[in-house]
Amino acid sequence: MRTGGRRGFVSTGALVGGALLVGQAIHDAVVTGAVAMTAPGVVVPVVLGVALIYGGYRLKPAVTFDEAPDGSSGSGDADAEYDPSLSPLGDDEPADDD
Repeated sequence: MRTGGRRGFVSTGALVGGALLVGQAIHDAVVTGAVAMTAPGVVVPVVLGVALIYGGYRLKPAVTFDEAPDGSSGSGDADAEYDPSLSPLGDDEPADDD
């Protein structure tokens, strides 16, 4: 089941584009010192970048964990017995930290 394909792509693009705008403006103003911090060449990209980042987070598709990718419910049987053959740790019983 594919969810949020196009919306996720646009959200990611907006987040990356906004981060690049803000990063380039900071690089020009702080690292190279080519432009003053309050110059329009820094302020405009920062404002546009922050707007793109905000929009990217607003467009981000909601993540739900109701179903596993194979269609099963995803919730395991809580009353199942511990099977040491399935454990990558060997035959040790899990410790109760309660």
